[in-house]
Amino acid sequence: MRVQWLEAQRFLFTTKVNADSAHLVDLEEFDGYGECSCEHFQFKLYPRLRLGKRPFSPACRHLRTARRLLRYSQELYQLHASSPAPALQ
Repeated sequence: MRVQWLEAQRFLFTTKVNADSAHLVDLEEFDGYGECSCEHFQFKLYPRLRLGKRPFSPACRHLRTARRLLRYSQELYQLHASSPAPALQ
């Protein structure tokens, strides 16, 4: 699975096996739950979310991966921001 970071909280997932299959993830949709264009999200999660309810089943793998990537990048940023600047010579 390949991931392309498009914007602040939007990702594009593609696979090596089927280049025509791509899934767009937007983590800001549905009050931060996120939205994905994959079949699992569209048929199992979206119907409940559009009614304002949380889904029974867990988020799709694309949403989970995008959340991990975002969390990891925020942790790296905080780590970098808290480290002292190198001394100039």
